[in-house]
Amino acid sequence: MPVANKKTYKLFIWKNFTLIELLVVISIIAILASMLLPALKQSREKAKEIQCLGNVRQCVMGSIQYAGDYYGFTPPTYVPLYTISGPNGSINGDDVRWAGMLYILGYISNKEIFTCPNDLAIAKEVYPTWKVGQMQVMTYGLTHDDPNNISAGFTNIYKQRDPSQKILLTDAIYYMTYNSINKWVPASYISYYSGAPVSDANRVPHLKHFGKANAAYADGHASGSKAENFRKSGILGGRNQNLLPLAF
Repeated sequence: MPVANKKTYKLFIWKNFTLIELLVVISIIAILASMLLPALKQSREKAKEIQCLGNVRQCVMGSIQYAGDYYGFTPPTYVPLYTISGPNGSINGDDVRWAGMLYILGYISNKEIFTCPNDLAIAKEVYPTWKVGQMQVMTYGLTHDDPNNISAGFTNIYKQRDPSQKILLTDAIYYMTYNSINKWVPASYISYYSGAPVSDANRVPHLKHFGKANAAYADGHASGSKAENFRKSGILGGRNQNLLPLAF
C-alpha cells in the first residue's frame, strides 16, 4: 500500500528573557521613542503651520472681497455698539470686529478659519459656545492705517504704495485678564508702538511658527513672515515663540 505523505512539524521552545536582556530591549525602545517623538511633534506643528497659513490666506481674500465692495477699505478692527445682519446671522448692539463683519456678511462662512489651529483649543476653552460675538474676539490680528485709532481703524488697500509689503493680517497674541480669565489668547487686532511691547496687554504679532508668524498682505499673498517683514510694514515689535518681547 502506498504510504501517505508525512508532514514534519518542528516544535519551537521559546527561551525566557533574562532580566538583563529585558532591560536592554526596554532601553532600545526608549532610545527609539526619544528620537522619534520630537520628530513627530515637529511634524504635527508643521501641519498646523500649513493649515494656519491656509486660514490666513482665506481671511485676506475675504477682506479683499469686502474691500472691493466698500471702496477699497478693509473691515474695521472693531466698531463698538453696532448692529449688523446678513446671511450668517446678526450681532445686535454689541461690538463688531473684523472677523464678525466678514462672517455675518457671508464673505467667510467657517468660523474656525479666523483662528490659528494652535490657538483654537485655548479660544474655545475661554468661550466654549463659540458664538460669533465670542469667536470674533480671538482671531488673527488685523492691522490698520491709523495707529492712533484702534477703534474702527481701517486700511485702504487701493492706496498702499507697496501692497506686497503691507501686512493686513497675522498671528497675534496678548494676555487676557477680562472676566477673571488669565491666559495668553489670540488678539483680533495689532497695537502700534515704537518698539518691543512694554505690557502683556499689547496686542502684538506672535512669531510662533518656527521663528515666523503667518501673515497676509494687501496684494493678497500670504507667507510665513519674519521680524524684518513686520518692520517693513511699519510694525516695530512683537513676541517670539516663547512669548518674550521683541523689537523689530
